[in-house]
Order: sequence, then structure tokens, then C-alpha cells
Amino acid sequence: MVCLTNLLLLFLISARKITAIWTEEDEKQRIAMIINNDRRAFEQEMLSQKRVTEVITDKHNEGREPQSVPVPKSIPNNEPEKEFEHWCFHCVSPLKHMSSDMRKTIRQFLRLRRTSYPLEVATDECTNAKNFSRLHKQTCRHPYCTTISLVDHNQGVSFVMRGCAENFGAIDTNFLAKHGAHSCSTLHDHLDMRECLCSERRYCLSGHSRRSSSINRTSLFSFPLLLIAQYLALWISS
Repeated sequence: MVCLTNLLLLFLISARKITAIWTEEDEKQRIAMIINNDRRAFEQEMLSQKRVTEVITDKHNEGREPQSVPVPKSIPNNEPEKEFEHWCFHCVSPLKHMSSDMRKTIRQFLRLRRTSYPLEVATDECTNAKNFSRLHKQTCRHPYCTTISLVDHNQGVSFVMRGCAENFGAIDTNFLAKHGAHSCSTLHDHLDMRECLCSERRYCLSGHSRRSSSINRTSLFSFPLLLIAQYLALWISS
């Protein structure tokens, strides 16, 4: 009887420690941590690019008289310049990592949004960029960047697509202004699919790799706990 009591106590302690519940507050903290990490990575990348540009400029102008150098701009002549002051990082995850069902879901979503899969900017760096120099830059008409993320928990992979907000649907600036500098919303009732909008950051939110890892870890420990519970039930009934 003492052995059975100790086993029950061990089971309760293990279950309490391992089967943690993912709360809304945990999700907010996770998103805040991702945003801070993205902001630091973006600032470091921009700083490094600025330093490289300054060094090249100093070497080029060494021993020369100061003069104004025109900066080339990829702006059509028939468009006002002020409409092209904004840009976002533009990339997409390769489809080869996704299951056939998820590929179909992605194509249907892009068709509904009246856009297409940008094969020319596909890169694994899009999910969680470590080298921003590998990401393309997209010129935008509005100061809003969008990230679409879809997590396939069965395959353990994420699909991410980034770019100017107007490429993913119509833009209502008054509506977006009410949502602040950063907001995310769920796009599907049964799939882990989200859309995030940012007005002050050109690299808008990472994927869900941290959350999916925690879910998989909880599922991993739930199986041995189930076996212990079944063993205890047989012990008591006998």
C-alpha cells in the first residue's frame, strides 16, 4: 500500500510539472520576445550596412573635394516620389518543406487574396532571418508591412510570406491606424494561420517555431504519463 501511495504521489508531481497549460499571457510574452529579437536583429543589420557604406564612401572620396553625388532611385518618372518612401523586406518560404495539403491551402489563400507565390524571393531565411542581406526589399505605397504565417504541426515546419501590406489585400489606412504599430489576427478556425501588420518595422514578426516546439515537448511527455495512469488503474482494480 505504501508503494502504491508513493507511486500515485510521483505521478501527480510529474503531471503537474510536465503538462503545463499554454495561457494567453504566455502567448503575449512569446510574441513580445520575438518582436524584441527581430527589432535588435534588424537594427544590427541596418547599422552594419551603414558602416560598410560609410567606409566605402570615405575610401572613394579620399583626397577629393566634397561634392554632392546624386542617389539613383528606382521610381517611375510618372509617379510622385512621396509614394515610394516606404519599403518592406520581401520573401517567402520554399513550398518543398510543406505537405501537399498545406501547399493546396497556401495556393487557395493566395488566390483569394488576388496575389501569387513570389518564387523569385523564396528562401529559408524568411521564417527567421539571421542574415538580412539575403532578403529582398519591396517598395511600398503605404507604410505597412505584412507577414503571413502558417504552421504545419504534423510536419513540424512553418510557412512565412513577407512584403508590402497592399500586396495581400485592400488597404484602409484609417482602420490600420487604430491597430497601432503592430497587430496580429487569426485567419483560419482549424489551421494555425495568422496575419501580422506592422507600421514601424520592415521585418514583421517571426514564425511560430518556439510555440510549436513547446507543444511537441508537452505531447512527448504526455504519452508516458498515460501509461502510468493505465498501470495504476490495473493495480487498483486487481
